[in-house]
Amino acid sequence: SVADLQTKIADGYVFSAKAYEVNGETKLVIVQCVNGNAVTGTLTAADFAKGFVKLTGDADLGNGLTVSGNWTIDLNGYTLTGTGAPYFTVPSGKSLTIEDSGVDGTIEGIEAADAMIAITGGTVTLNGGLLTGHTSSNATATQFGGAVSLRANNSKFTMNGGEISGNTGVRGGAIAAADSVSTGSVITI
Repeated sequence: SVADLQTKIADGYVFSAKAYEVNGETKLVIVQCVNGNAVTGTLTAADFAKGFVKLTGDADLGNGLTVSGNWTIDLNGYTLTGTGAPYFTVPSGKSLTIEDSGVDGTIEGIEAADAMIAITGGTVTLNGGLLTGHTSSNATATQFGGAVSLRANNSKFTMNGGEISGNTGVRGGAIAAADSVSTGSVITI
């Protein structure tokens, strides 16, 4: 039999392990160990101080965060929501990586005047998780997409895994680029 284990150990390290039953003995195998925070409830920029957050329950971003470094969030099978969009703004020189080491990790959208993720010159990588349920309702702002919006030159979005579905926006429900975005911007799927 296999059991999953996740815990926080000294100095902010978070590890995930699987316990395997082999010939009547339990063997613990560490599958991931990172220096970061295990978080549930309301996320703040301080939770990303070490660059990595792993959800241990459903979480809320409130009115959203501006990425201030190289951040990674592991949805870990849980749901991330917010009350205002964008949930994440990623400026020049900063990066956001979204992962899901669990099953069915979701960033659940709302109806708002802006996209879930606004890339303003930074880099976003989607390796796992579902971006869904977001409606960008600002009919006068043509650069807004439902899930992801590239807003400035040199903005980069890479989708290595995960799913973007069930979103709507003036410029498209999944990924949109502003008219002014041209130099150095890349979308890779």
